[in-house]
Amino acid sequence: MERRRHSRTAVRFLAQHQAGVDGEVEVDYVSDVSGSGLFIETTRAPALATTLHVQFAPMKDASLVSAFCRVARVTSRGIGVEFLSLDPAGAALIASCQAPSLPMGLVAPVGVMAQAAAS
Repeated sequence: MERRRHSRTAVRFLAQHQAGVDGEVEVDYVSDVSGSGLFIETTRAPALATTLHVQFAPMKDASLVSAFCRVARVTSRGIGVEFLSLDPAGAALIASCQAPSLPMGLVAPVGVMAQAAAS
């Protein structure tokens, strides 16, 4: 039985993440989001408990959310990360993207040019 603090919402947007100051910046898709974290689809999974700096825009034309996260789960599909620090504005953006009436879009994080691909 899964014990989660917040319900997850299926999404599809890009996130930029980096382990440490000198770590390589990776860009991967987020497949679900909740008030406590994200699932990032990646084949380059850092170790459990690694701290990542993650940046993303959860909706088209939304402000950038920047948060420190801890890798809480590693699977063959990617990593589940838990927010360690999330400001109130970021939390509000995540809550609004979980509202069923808002369309989700493919969004590129700051500094990354992305082309929307049919999935």
